[in-house]
Amino acid sequence: NTAAAVTLGTVQVRRGDFTAAARTIGKLPPEPRVLILQAAIQAGRGSIEAARATYMRVLDQHADSLPALSGLVDLEIASGRAAEVRPRVDRAAQAYPRDSGYLLLLARVIRAQGNLRLAEDTLQTILRNDAEHVDAVPPLADLLIAAAVLEGLGRPADARTQYEEVIKLDEDNHLAAVRLAALYAADDDNLNAALRLASTAKQHWQSDPEVDDVLGWIYVRKFMPA
Repeated sequence: NTAAAVTLGTVQVRRGDFTAAARTIGKLPPEPRVLILQAAIQAGRGSIEAARATYMRVLDQHADSLPALSGLVDLEIASGRAAEVRPRVDRAAQAYPRDSGYLLLLARVIRAQGNLRLAEDTLQTILRNDAEHVDAVPPLADLLIAAAVLEGLGRPADARTQYEEVIKLDEDNHLAAVRLAALYAADDDNLNAALRLASTAKQHWQSDPEVDDVLGWIYVRKFMPA
């Protein structure tokens, strides 16, 4: 069963057991979700060029694959190559101007390049698209932008405080929910809260890889402790 094997392999990758993950998916057909996990295994083993080539293999066939592009962005930012991946992310964001997933990737790349002002503008676009929440509670926009910028500056505790303020004003704000869940997931005492927030975000962003990624990590931390 490919779906079950990919799920198991993903858990193994998150636990750092890349050898087991490679065995788990070793005989699976090379469909996109398998190749994306293979790239993560390659990256985890330090085979950066191989991982990059595998992500590109998926993107060459499925140019709008958000999971593959997200993995490539993670790889390139970690490798100090945000500028190299920027044109591809720009094209995706232009093709899907109302898709928060692509816009969040673009904001991450821009932020990694050091342009916090443009990253803020990109986040403003996401917030305008999410008018249901932002228009209803005007202070949310400023709080969300401040939180995202604080994350970019490497100040997670301060970012968490800002996201918590958003949730106090609008408990269903899924943009704040997924980011706060990711921050909470680093703390054993907040795993239940992280799961609740990520589940709220999942109800709104059912196909967003960031939400799936955060949920998967919470499940690993909560139910499969090291």
